[in-house]
Amino acid sequence: MTQEHCSSRLYANESYQPVAPRRSAIVENLDSWERKERTRDGAEYIIRPVHRDDVDREREFIDGLSERTRYERTMGLRHAPSPQRIEELVHVDYKDCMAFVATVGDEGAQRFIGIARYVREGGRGCEFAVVVADEWQGRGIGSALMCSLIAYARAHSIPALDGVILATNSRMVALARRMGMTLRMSESDRTILDAFLSL
Repeated sequence: MTQEHCSSRLYANESYQPVAPRRSAIVENLDSWERKERTRDGAEYIIRPVHRDDVDREREFIDGLSERTRYERTMGLRHAPSPQRIEELVHVDYKDCMAFVATVGDEGAQRFIGIARYVREGGRGCEFAVVVADEWQGRGIGSALMCSLIAYARAHSIPALDGVILATNSRMVALARRMGMTLRMSESDRTILDAFLSL
């Protein structure tokens, strides 16, 4: 089965030097970005910004992915991110580095069923990635996460999002097109599509 996620180095063991968020209007207003959603078949879930205490939930989410999903999302790395990398993934600055998570379960027992994130690093652009748990794929969660991520990026003056998608990943290709992204075959690897969205 094809997987609903964008392949990206963002989940590999490559450090991007996270910045601890300052107490600012951005951090104070995070609650306004939380909302309830329903899957196409009626299951309720919540989309919210990632929190710094989500380390265990992030790790459990990644550990629960199938080998194929993990392989495709990290462009060939089959092993899980290191503990340090997990810490980095939840320590976002809510501006140049942002992540939204889709969760189910009560407040004290939430678990992740999807994640979308972007990272802006100097002149390298702003790279996005999205992944949905295998058993929740094809139910609209990836689209809902990307809508939140795109809206947040626009609200925080991110000029564009870019990412890479395996050409065989039909679900993610369809999702990128629904989001209005431009898709082009990579000049260096014809198995990869470069995705771009001007904001």
